[in-house]
Amino acid sequence: METSVKPDNFGLLNNYNGQNNIKMAEEKIIQMNDEVRATFIVRPDLNEKMKAIAYWDRKLIKDVVNEAFEAFINKYEKSHGQLVSPPSKAA
Repeated sequence: METSVKPDNFGLLNNYNGQNNIKMAEEKIIQMNDEVRATFIVRPDLNEKMKAIAYWDRKLIKDVVNEAFEAFINKYEKSHGQLVSPPSKAA
């Protein structure tokens, strides 16, 4: 089976031991296409609370953050209507 995944992609195949690792790497690449990496500055107390929620609910921090974003956006749209993306900046 030929694949475009190389042993060093995302550091997933450092201990290369066959097709299972290739399949895991391919699944990780597919998952990453549905997400975007973003950096935010938050208050330390909010950061600690989000980490605590993730720990106690046995979730990933990114999943807790996504749930919080979704809840905020849903509440906002109920009050203000459907959000429209701002126009992109001209190059």
